[in-house]
Amino acid sequence: MVSRRVCPFVAAVVLLLTAVFPVGSEDFGIQYREGEVSIHHSETWKPISIGDEISRDAVLRLGVDSYLEMGDGKVILRIARPGVYRVADLLEAHAAEASESLFTRIQQRLRRVLSSSTERAPAVAGTRADEAAPIAELEWLGGDTVAELIEEGRLALDDENIDTAVELFDEAALFATSAEEPEAAFYLGYSLFLSGESREALQWLQLHEPDTGAYYYHEHVMTLAQAHLDVSAADEAIALLAGYLQSAAHESELLPAAHLLMGIGYRMSGRLSRAHRELNRVVSIAPDSSEAAVATQLLGR
Repeated sequence: MVSRRVCPFVAAVVLLLTAVFPVGSEDFGIQYREGEVSIHHSETWKPISIGDEISRDAVLRLGVDSYLEMGDGKVILRIARPGVYRVADLLEAHAAEASESLFTRIQQRLRRVLSSSTERAPAVAGTRADEAAPIAELEWLGGDTVAELIEEGRLALDDENIDTAVELFDEAALFATSAEEPEAAFYLGYSLFLSGESREALQWLQLHEPDTGAYYYHEHVMTLAQAHLDVSAADEAIALLAGYLQSAAHESELLPAAHLLMGIGYRMSGRLSRAHRELNRVVSIAPDSSEAAVATQLLGR
């Protein structure tokens, strides 16, 4: 089981690609680092530490199980996979100003599915407090079933009360049966991503593969792809989206978003020709969409 961390969460929605990076602004300061992180300098690799500053044309290398966060006071970049990264590529991929349209669409889709699907079988009921056997000496924090906790969490999300949603989904995941865990894990990962905790969100979103039979399948794929991109894991996002687009299970409503995220992933990894192909496809299939506006901005850089 993935470990959980209980802490206050920022109650504001933090979305991928919301920042515009001004040309020539300050260097990036290293805010957090785990493991082996080094910078290419004078034909060699030199380790960097928290508090160091690096330029926007720097090349970084992360070792296995390493993690890095860096910022300039306005923007935070995260890297959570081993490899070599050009900061300029990460910036180019993140530099388009995106609207909240994708996550607004995901929230609307979830509301629509849940409100219209009266025949959807409820999740297997969890054990109530008076019936529950002790689990690792933890106490049941409320009298609700796991299904009820998830429903309460969804209502909290609708009210944009992200910290409450995280707590409810965290409790649901703690007491979920094996049948209930995939749904609880998805919602916990989803709400953690909305809170800005991309790295922890990724743990939960990856705990179970997106299931084409789940009512939240498409939202799972889109959120997981964005979480990958938010920690600069471009290859993982590209592979996930390529599989989604090639599958008969893909949703036409989300094709512009999927191609946009793929384009961002290719741009992040420096594969500009493939990035342009995906971005041009967004403009071609949905010319008046907010995704096309973002794609056009990226194509102009």
